[in-house]
Amino acid sequence: MGTPTPTATPDATPTATPDDGPATQIVAVLVAILADLIANPPTDQPGTDPPTDEPPAQGAGSFGTVVNTDGGSLRCRTTPGDDSTITQIPFGTRVETRGAEVFDWVPVICAGQAGWVSAAYFRFDGEAAPTPTPDDSRREGTVSGTGGAGLRCRTAPVNGGQITVLPEDARVETRGATTDGWVPVRCAGQDGWVSAAYLLFGAGGGGSGAIWIDVNLSTQYMRVYRGNTVVMETYVSTGRIPNFTTPTGTFYINTKLPSQTMSGTLQGETYHVPNVPWVMYFTDRGHAIHGAYWHNNFGQVMSHGCINLPVSFSEWLYSVSPIGTRVVIHY
Repeated sequence: MGTPTPTATPDATPTATPDDGPATQIVAVLVAILADLIANPPTDQPGTDPPTDEPPAQGAGSFGTVVNTDGGSLRCRTTPGDDSTITQIPFGTRVETRGAEVFDWVPVICAGQAGWVSAAYFRFDGEAAPTPTPDDSRREGTVSGTGGAGLRCRTAPVNGGQITVLPEDARVETRGATTDGWVPVRCAGQDGWVSAAYLLFGAGGGGSGAIWIDVNLSTQYMRVYRGNTVVMETYVSTGRIPNFTTPTGTFYINTKLPSQTMSGTLQGETYHVPNVPWVMYFTDRGHAIHGAYWHNNFGQVMSHGCINLPVSFSEWLYSVSPIGTRVVIHY
């Protein structure tokens, strides 16, 4: 009579021997859980409706759109936070993703390559767009900084025909948000456009007197005053020590540009940054206050001497600071 063949019991969990360490026991438990899930996949509970408002998919093969760049382009980089740029993706472009957002960066495909873009300027398909506030749609601005020459109101941005010339200090009603440095307005009873460089908006926050800017290099912090009252404040990033120190003293804004490509070589470092937003120069040596879309390290020194601001703050500051605004920089 032959020896009976033992019957295998595939569902049995191996029993740990005294020599099994904690890691071996954990692996055994995980294997058992996985086997159970494969054999008995979870099902919906009876009477439970599936959710109707699912979050947008964030994974390989999904898409999103470039947003919040004020009409500029979004840099697609080889790695998150790296200075190496693959290409510039225009505002409003739909982009294919390679996975979910990781620490404020989105893996995408750009120019046929694997790249990364800042999540601050990217909206996955299906995500709700921010609801505009009343100030984003209709508000009043004041013509300023034209030296008495007035501000031309055009039928379209840049090269549109001239509708009229708005005199210095004229009040103007806007029709929507600033787009690529141009503001849609009503002028002479018509829909027109004016340069954002010469239109100021109220800072709010109370106080009286002129707007002026205080920058503390020790704390990397900016306060915007109206007279003696703080109306807005934020962390900034100023020049790296010792080679790119931001100058101290009292200065005055002398030039405003809604967007500018900055490039050059300083102390052996070459840089090229396209579409720098909301630029306000305060020296004749290239020092400016401007938005920075390429980093989120505000509160730390980062620049070649300029004062970097969050983009949304820089847009606001640009809109309330006329040519001649005082800038006080100190430790």
